[in-house]
Formats: sequence, structure tokens, C-alpha cells
Amino acid sequence: MSLQKRTCKNLIIETKLQLLADVDKKQSTKKEIAENYGIPHNTLTTIPKKRAKLERPGLATEFQPKRKRLRTTENFDIDQAFFLWFKQARAMSAPLSNPILTSQAEVAQELGMKDFTASVG
Repeated sequence: MSLQKRTCKNLIIETKLQLLADVDKKQSTKKEIAENYGIPHNTLTTIPKKRAKLERPGLATEFQPKRKRLRTTENFDIDQAFFLWFKQARAMSAPLSNPILTSQAEVAQELGMKDFTASVG
């Protein structure tokens, strides 16, 4: 008896919202809905638990609907300031490389963020 290994399937936000709408309609059982989306039944039970995150106001403007995860930055102010600097540098056609970006990101440490580390990628 060989057990078939399940593959991990990450649904995009748009699909998760459609799945929630299908669950709310109650036209089919949860088992049928899970089969239609090609996910295990236990995954279908976890998505409605995250409904508040998926349906929060402003989600459509903050994240693209084709994204799979809703991760945000811990240092929003630094992220916004760095992105503004990046756009200005690109507008002036300034050469940007990893060392330049890393040195600019280290400004966060000067602003008093002790646990901030610049990463590549």
C-alpha cells in the first residue's frame, strides 16, 4: 500500500476570496468545494478562519490580487522612505547596485532601529 504524497498548493488571494463566496452560498458541501479547488478539506477549514485578514478594507490597494501571502513589513516608515529615495534615484538615472542600496538601507540603524539588518533580495 503506497501513500500518495500531497503537493502543497498555495491559492492566490483572489481565489481565496472566491472560495469564501462559494462557502457562503452553501450550494455545495465543503467537500465538493475543496475538490473543485483541488485542495484538502482541512485547508478549506483554515481559509474561513482568516476571513478577517482577507476581507479587510484597503486590501485591494495594498496587495495585488494575484499574491499568495499577506506579509507586510515590520518597519513601514523606513520602507516608505527607502522606496521614495529609490524612485527619486531612478528618476535621475543614478546607478544603483546592491552595495549602494545596502548602505542607504543602513540609515535605519542611524534612526535608532537596533534590530534592523539590510538584506539582499
